[in-house]
Amino acid sequence: MSTRPPDRFAHALDEAVALHPAGPGRWAGRTAPAYWNIVGPFGGWSVALLLQAVLNEPGRHGDPLGMTANLMARVEEGPLDVLTRCVRTNRSTEFWDAEMRQGDAAYAQAMVTLGQRPEATDAFLEARAPDAPAPETLAPQDRSGIGLRWLERYEFRPVAGASSQEGGSTRTVHWMREVDGRALDFTGLAACCDAIVPRIWLHAGGVRPVSTISLNIYFHATAAGLEAAGDDYLLVEAIGRRGHRGMFDHAATIWSRAGELLATTEQIAWYK
Repeated sequence: MSTRPPDRFAHALDEAVALHPAGPGRWAGRTAPAYWNIVGPFGGWSVALLLQAVLNEPGRHGDPLGMTANLMARVEEGPLDVLTRCVRTNRSTEFWDAEMRQGDAAYAQAMVTLGQRPEATDAFLEARAPDAPAPETLAPQDRSGIGLRWLERYEFRPVAGASSQEGGSTRTVHWMREVDGRALDFTGLAACCDAIVPRIWLHAGGVRPVSTISLNIYFHATAAGLEAAGDDYLLVEAIGRRGHRGMFDHAATIWSRAGELLATTEQIAWYK
């Protein structure tokens, strides 16, 4: 029998993005120590929190199709609010704005697009998942020595590329999943889209201050597809296309073990 005391939340991310109603279109929360980065919260947590606020709205229609998040300033440790507003509702799509605030200042903002997908339409898939052996055949990568709390929330099993390859290609392929067995949902998938080693770390061969500025996600998965993925490993292929004069980008695709494309994402980030 486990001696672990009962918790309200079984998984770290659920606790980290917990929000409580504070009035119409207003949700109260706080920063999460488990998802701390170098000088503030992990960007994936911020993105997941903004999405969660929209998903909490009782009047929303549809599931996430895409979002653009702008992380405008360092969030301070402590309480915060997320303001949500439905900008427009159409027959099959809905557009929401979510803004994270501390006091009177805005720190992050997202435009979230929801949609109701029809059951049967023409379909195609030109993207291809990278070749990869089963994750169980690969050794997990130890990133605890880096000292970033959020990295400890994920298990990484590298397939191609390296964690430090100064001057080489920034392309990597790896399996990943949340360490506490949390089943995948849209909020968790949003966080995973930023849980990718910054490409400048690979090029420069070491950890340095980095901050996501703007991040785009396209959700190709349906709720049923996420349920099928469960708490299994995800296969992530990422590459940085250009980094110079203090800014770099990366693009990534995220696949289920079964070969379903779950999300595509890209971002621009600041580095020192």
